[in-house]
Amino acid sequence: MRSLSKFLLFASILLLLLAIAQQVIAWVTVDSRYLFAFGPVFSMSAALMVCWMLIVVVFQSRAQHLCATCGYDLRGIDTEVCPECGSARVPPQW
Repeated sequence: MRSLSKFLLFASILLLLLAIAQQVIAWVTVDSRYLFAFGPVFSMSAALMVCWMLIVVVFQSRAQHLCATCGYDLRGIDTEVCPECGSARVPPQW
């Protein structure tokens, strides 16, 4: 899931840079045909950024409650050992 979140982050940043470059080209060349693409490109960049934030938040909160070895849900368990596999509880590494 880390690779997907990194991909979404970099894709949104690249689309944002593309939108900014289109605006600079339109302003420098005084050519209005570059202006029409700013809205969709900027919107796509924002949508990818929101998807990236949702993925990071959801999976980070889920990873805090799962055993790192077997994936057993450890919510409500007070011991430092997983009752399913017996491994020690490890904090998530995000």
